[in-house]
Amino acid sequence: MSKKPTSASTQKKRPAKGSSRTFPRIPYYLVIMPLIIMIWGFIYMRTGEIIGVDGGCGWDGSAYADIVFKFDQYMADASLDSYRIQRIVPSAIVHYILKSQNILPYRENTVYYFYVYNLWILTACGLLWALIATRLRLSVMLRWLGFVGLFVNFAVMKYSFYYPPLTDQTAVFLCLCAIYCYLLDSSVAHAAQLLVAAVGFFTWPTAFYVSMVLFLFPRKQSTTDLLATETNKTLGFVLTAVITLFAAVAMWYLSFVKQLQFPGTDALFQPTIYLGATLVLAYIAASMLPFARTFPYVQILRFFTTRQFALRFVCGAVVAIALWFFKQSLCNPAAPLPMTTELFFGGSFSAAIGKPLLPLVANVVYFGPILLVAALLYKDTVRGAAELGVGFMLIVAGTVLLSSIMTESRQLINLYPFVVIACIKGLERVRVNTLTVWIIATLSLVSTKIWMPLNFPGMQEYVYGGGSRFTFPLQKYFMNQGPYMSLESYIYQGIAVALAALVLAGILYRYWREQKTLPKATQIS
Repeated sequence: MSKKPTSASTQKKRPAKGSSRTFPRIPYYLVIMPLIIMIWGFIYMRTGEIIGVDGGCGWDGSAYADIVFKFDQYMADASLDSYRIQRIVPSAIVHYILKSQNILPYRENTVYYFYVYNLWILTACGLLWALIATRLRLSVMLRWLGFVGLFVNFAVMKYSFYYPPLTDQTAVFLCLCAIYCYLLDSSVAHAAQLLVAAVGFFTWPTAFYVSMVLFLFPRKQSTTDLLATETNKTLGFVLTAVITLFAAVAMWYLSFVKQLQFPGTDALFQPTIYLGATLVLAYIAASMLPFARTFPYVQILRFFTTRQFALRFVCGAVVAIALWFFKQSLCNPAAPLPMTTELFFGGSFSAAIGKPLLPLVANVVYFGPILLVAALLYKDTVRGAAELGVGFMLIVAGTVLLSSIMTESRQLINLYPFVVIACIKGLERVRVNTLTVWIIATLSLVSTKIWMPLNFPGMQEYVYGGGSRFTFPLQKYFMNQGPYMSLESYIYQGIAVALAALVLAGILYRYWREQKTLPKATQIS
């Protein structure tokens, strides 16, 4: 009896005898992206510089290094102030790393292990971004553009390794954890969101609020496509006007009546102070209007009345109260604070109006030209935020609002990934080509300042000898911190930002033309 012929296409491939079991292929970017960050960290360790003040601890870093030295004592007598206690997690981790290895917490040891800790944290951030990009099903070009936007900037490539004893890197890690949990949108992910909030409460204060917003407005329950809902556009105009008016009153009271400024900053530049104030308010109105006109007020009001929201609100409130009492048990409420809420906002308003468009210049200098892409394609950025749900949209809107006055850009370190991801998500409708990614990557690499040394001989003596931070050579460091940017640095860096914006506008012109050809239903008015 002859065997029936079988076609090659219908035969199942069988593993050869003795061959090992095959495993699913791991997408290459899950390995390559974190590996790039790790390799760069090792290269910088060999060739880069560490801040030349206080043995590599710098200014704020000295306080965090001191917590490493005296962690057990601070926990026993609850002598830390409430400001430092909410940034204690990275120092606690480094303390226990040193303790587990029986290493004495000398200053050089502490700086080195902060550096290693930051390297591992940022490597984990690279993996988290790869997982987030997979979850969002982004194209290859958008995955890499997001990677460039998140990691190829002064904040990560230079500052994270130049100034190790800070909590900034942990804040970025917690931000990406919160976003990934939000996108997973499962019961386990919601529980993890509360854990991220708790850790964030003692790492970076706004990290707690970010996680709680995402917890209260889970992605599935906060509408999957806000752009398909009917919105009250008149109410959007009213809300924008109220926000702008509130900002104007706060600016007048804090900057002109109380005249609050960050310690050590220059006096306000009087010839342009009113121009600066006008531009800040115009920025707030123009940036908030697209959000206010897109927000689904009716749907969210209905969500507020659901049992699920009530349970989440109660759960979040219990966690918040428990964390607050725990914080009070660990700190000395009577200890003087290095920063208060009033000084923070007063100083931010004054710095923002002191030099016109300083927040824009400072944030692009710190986070790179991806923010210019988000601004030039702002409607797409708003659309990207809306497509990711109410929780995500609220945080992006809040970040944009804060960026109108925030010149000390590192205060936004755990918020800027939301803007980057919203921008990348908004670009899904157009095909981003390789040339565009390479141009943005090149501009980003230049903005990192890895090519420019910030230290100089005698830096320690210059700082403690009363050297001015508004003149060179110390200005080489402070030109990257908006409130302490001298007029000269502000002008030259402003010109550089303007030139970068022109280059990006040239390469993004094609996307504007493509957007005009889309049906009106897919556009944001």
